[in-house]
Amino acid sequence: MSGTTCSNVDAIRSRRRPSGAWTRWLGFGLAALASLALCVWIERSTWKQASALETELAAIRTESFYLGVQLRAGIWRLDGRLLRFQLSSEEDERAGFQRESRELSAQIERLKPRLMTTRETELVRQVEAALKAYLADAAPLLEQGIRGIRRDTTERLAREIATKSAAVLHLCDELVEAQHAAWETVLARSQRSTTSLVRLMQLSAALVLLLSAGLLLLAHRTFVAPLRSRLKASTALLERQEKLASLGTLAAGVAHEIRNPLAAIKFRLFSLKDSLASGVADSEDLQVISDEINRLERIVQDFLRFARPSEPKLTRVSAARLLQDVQALLLPQFQQQAVKLTVEASDNLWLRADEGQIKQVLINLVQNAVESAGRDGSVTLRAQPGGTRVAAGAQPVAVLEVTDTGPGIPPEVENRLFDPFFSTKEGGSGLGLPIAARIIENHGGQIHYQTQRNRGTTFSVVLPRWTDDVTTHTPD
Repeated sequence: MSGTTCSNVDAIRSRRRPSGAWTRWLGFGLAALASLALCVWIERSTWKQASALETELAAIRTESFYLGVQLRAGIWRLDGRLLRFQLSSEEDERAGFQRESRELSAQIERLKPRLMTTRETELVRQVEAALKAYLADAAPLLEQGIRGIRRDTTERLAREIATKSAAVLHLCDELVEAQHAAWETVLARSQRSTTSLVRLMQLSAALVLLLSAGLLLLAHRTFVAPLRSRLKASTALLERQEKLASLGTLAAGVAHEIRNPLAAIKFRLFSLKDSLASGVADSEDLQVISDEINRLERIVQDFLRFARPSEPKLTRVSAARLLQDVQALLLPQFQQQAVKLTVEASDNLWLRADEGQIKQVLINLVQNAVESAGRDGSVTLRAQPGGTRVAAGAQPVAVLEVTDTGPGIPPEVENRLFDPFFSTKEGGSGLGLPIAARIIENHGGQIHYQTQRNRGTTFSVVLPRWTDDVTTHTPD
């Protein structure tokens, strides 16, 4: 039965939900792993983007984008040297022409692998072919020069040389334009990569902050909040124990002071009835006084049991026989209310308990269950073994359950269920459950319940199990 769990000791609530702690740990671990995976993915993506940008920038050489400009300037220098050689026949000009032509060819071979586009590669190949044709056409002019210079001769030579270099210069101009376009493309791509990298880094920083905040919130809800709740419950428990101790001392004193005059009143009433005639002695007023005195005596006895509960005498008790005795004792009373009272217990389950005190606890729980189930309801007494318990050292336990089919416990009653002197019954003392809780506590056990509206309630009494390999536990 699912529902609310409670106990005479509030700390028992947390012990009833061990799976919740594992769920919180599992959720925290999965969240941490997901956060780690996300951080790793962000780091790898950022590193990959940065590496790609670094590789791209490392592969770029500015000089490769100026190959067309350099080739054009080189052709112009070759034209100049060739013209000066024709006009002066100086050997230095011819040697310079040959040297610079080799340097241009070597520069083309060196920068050709660094070209970025197929258009550049195609134009460089055409420039290379045109340069070879230009050098071949210029070779005859390197054999001899012209002396006795005239203006018309100089102009004719300049036009002739310009005609030989026109094709390669035109291709150089096209290469300059192509490389300028390629350079603009590289700059735009690098700018996009840089922008993307910056955004990715900003996103990673935001995600790290969000994950950190989420992990902190999850850690707070997983660890800090339960600890705070337990601390609050422990503080409330200590305050409650102090109040109960003070209340118990007060109740013991009051009960002791009331019991003596109550006994005197009862004795005087007996003497009065004995001295009166039989008809007068049996009057209704005297009977009411006698019944109320008996009820006061029961209340005083409840006070004393609550304030000074007797130490349990632990013996080997059969759980099945204990439940059957309770059933046999109460069944005739409840058959009149058409309440079905059944027992489910195995014969090989034994308790270390005071049989009389535990029977008192079960009778109180069964009476409450029958009142909750109402006419034609059912109450089940069940005994089953449990796991290990840590309250008084790790040991096996037995669980005695009282389950009813009633409407459940209202929330406003749950909060005060184990409070002394709180009762929903007319004329009730409100000490039944507190006394039961004290008895179970003195046994080193626990009492708790599960309830659900319109589904019923189950009270569970957890007691040490009797085993042959353990010594008898004496409660503190």
